[in-house]
Amino acid sequence: MQSRLGIGRTDEKKTAVGVAPDRREPPALAAGSAQLLLALQHSAGNAAVSRLVAEGSGFASSPSMQVMRHPALTVLRRAGRWLVGRATRMISKHIARHGRRIAGRAHSVFRLPRKIRSYVELAIADAEQLAASAAAHGADDILEGPGIRIFREAVRGAPGKFRTHVEREFLTDIGTRGERILKIVIDASGRLVTAYPIERFTAIAAGAAAVAIFDEKTAEASERIRSRIEAEEQDEESDDILTTILDFVFDPSVAGEGEDLIVDIDAIVEETTRDVVRDIEEEEGVCLEEEDVEALRNLVAAAISTPMMLEEAAAESE
Repeated sequence: MQSRLGIGRTDEKKTAVGVAPDRREPPALAAGSAQLLLALQHSAGNAAVSRLVAEGSGFASSPSMQVMRHPALTVLRRAGRWLVGRATRMISKHIARHGRRIAGRAHSVFRLPRKIRSYVELAIADAEQLAASAAAHGADDILEGPGIRIFREAVRGAPGKFRTHVEREFLTDIGTRGERILKIVIDASGRLVTAYPIERFTAIAAGAAAVAIFDEKTAEASERIRSRIEAEEQDEESDDILTTILDFVFDPSVAGEGEDLIVDIDAIVEETTRDVVRDIEEEEGVCLEEEDVEALRNLVAAAISTPMMLEEAAAESE
């Protein structure tokens, strides 16, 4: 596939830390048989280690000879486990329910919403395979392969914290306007933070800085919404049935506490849209048309709600 991401294939050889190719001249016989034997053993050992590393043997996993892995690999493996199902609480259903409600308030940006999960699973699987084959890359390197791209970005205001970004191009349209590239942002735990067809955004603001603004703002919003739902869930778990009944008898307004959560979530989505529009206009020196603002509002909702809706699917797969 000729990728619109401009991605080319690179072949990387796996190497072990501290194990360098032996380029010394063969030891002279005059050095003595003992020295000759040691040199030959050392040379043979290096060759054996190189073969074991190339074959993926567990021998190379010892601390002194650990193969260097791109840090994205660990995150992607965690994301894969998150997708196929894990131990979850009822909170996953709550998060999924709110995700569906957020998505329902906006026009869908995905052509076939029921296939979103399969799109995400394929993107994560391909990204994991690419990261596993790129053992020699450093943490800041962008990994690229046919139709797939992986990179990390630091989280603003959180030193040492990173999010992993995956862009995967499909052969058929995944967006309602012909988009084919799915953008996924993953936190360090492997949880999906946002997911959306990136071409829908670049049609509005094509600059790399604008994309970074959108990803940062929507990721922050996603984490804020999840924290708010978790806090609500913990409050509900701490109340027994009798306490709930007595609270309602003496203060009927507690019955609307769920409405407060909905209002808070909607406020976060709307605030995020305003922040994205403001920052993009400042960055690119433009004034977005109302049509573009509405498109961004739908895209913010989609980016935030898509991983939330996958929560329930992960729980039900158990």
